[in-house]
Amino acid sequence: MSRLSPGSALRLIFVIAIIASATMYAAGLRHVIRSDGAGYYAYLPAVFIQGNLSMQRGVAPDYEIAPEWLRVDPASRQIFDKFPVGTALFMLPFFLVAHASAHVLSLQADG
Repeated sequence: MSRLSPGSALRLIFVIAIIASATMYAAGLRHVIRSDGAGYYAYLPAVFIQGNLSMQRGVAPDYEIAPEWLRVDPASRQIFDKFPVGTALFMLPFFLVAHASAHVLSLQADG
């Protein structure tokens, strides 16, 4: 039984990921980040697409964040996400590759 070289294994994983993504997109599963993942992920489009962390321009509806996960400061009317930013930092390299790929491929770079 022959083993895959690391390069071949990486290419296979990439092809499987592309096929899975295309299948989910075609099936209408555009927002696959749900539940707690949406709360962690919300920082990335807020910073890189909206340009700030106010989360006032629709991050919550776009990513199905439950209203009880967001807190509004009565004095400043600023919205706070209850989830820490650490997980978003780990997602950041993948987000940046996908975001750059969307621009290069003339796709909608909406997160």
